[in-house]
Amino acid sequence: MDTNAHFSGLERCASIWACPVCSAVIRAERATDIQSAVEKWQTDENHLVFVTLTMRHKRTDKLAVTLNAALKAWSKVTSGRAWVNFKNQFGVQGFVRAVEVTLGENGWHPHIHALLFTNKPMTADDQEALSSALFDRWVKYVTSLGGGIPSKLRGIDVRPATKDGKVVAQYLSKVQEKNLKPDQGIGKEMARFDFKTGRGLSMTPFELLDGSDNDENFIIMKLWNEYVAATKGRRAITWSQGLRDLVALEDERTDEEILEDTKEDDLQLLIPGQDWDRIKNKPLRLADILEYTEKGDLESVVTVIETALPVQWEPA
Repeated sequence: MDTNAHFSGLERCASIWACPVCSAVIRAERATDIQSAVEKWQTDENHLVFVTLTMRHKRTDKLAVTLNAALKAWSKVTSGRAWVNFKNQFGVQGFVRAVEVTLGENGWHPHIHALLFTNKPMTADDQEALSSALFDRWVKYVTSLGGGIPSKLRGIDVRPATKDGKVVAQYLSKVQEKNLKPDQGIGKEMARFDFKTGRGLSMTPFELLDGSDNDENFIIMKLWNEYVAATKGRRAITWSQGLRDLVALEDERTDEEILEDTKEDDLQLLIPGQDWDRIKNKPLRLADILEYTEKGDLESVVTVIETALPVQWEPA
């Protein structure tokens, strides 16, 4: 298929955070936009730098506090005279910022991924200088906003990135991926959080729903409700001002505009209602269905549906 797959015949809520159906559709277009920008930008003269920023966190931390700290700290890091000087020093022409949230044994873990578009190559010395400059500002702002003090070892990761996503994949596999596809490109690495799975004892919010059982319903619903409340109204992916013009992309469409377009595509597969009931609360299976459909592999789609376990519970 030449277009992104999506589910139709369903009610739309336009939630990129909490709805496995709407999230897949919205994130697919966001990923396509990022990948297009990357391919237009990266030449012999232009380059990409992938940055991840995290903070210390513990079980008692409220997601609303730590997520707010991460987002506002990034906003402060990328504003003011110091940011102008930073851009001039390292040739930064713009960035795409994505925020992700995982849940582990130490509680909620919001973190920032940023793809910097630069017009200067990144030497080893430049990489160290950029990392140091960003880390100092990140620590200053994230702690002032209620986040835990980031460590130098884990609080920041900076590395040059290639448009095929291999360098990005190397980092993400260390942090949170089990089944990462290293050739899927930076666009999907940045935007397709709905495809991702946790590493070790951590999990994504969608995995929280996927792994539910009757004995844990109360805890799961409490955590899920906290996640939904904390992310509501937040932007998962943002572009710096002027970057889309710089890479000759059209104006960014709203989530609602993206979903509206899904009504116009050709039907690929009809899922009976009773089968949909078995998979509708299984976000990772829904993501697999869309990915296989985009590849034209409808046989694998049928397998995913047929092997789905019965739904244990349904969120309110």
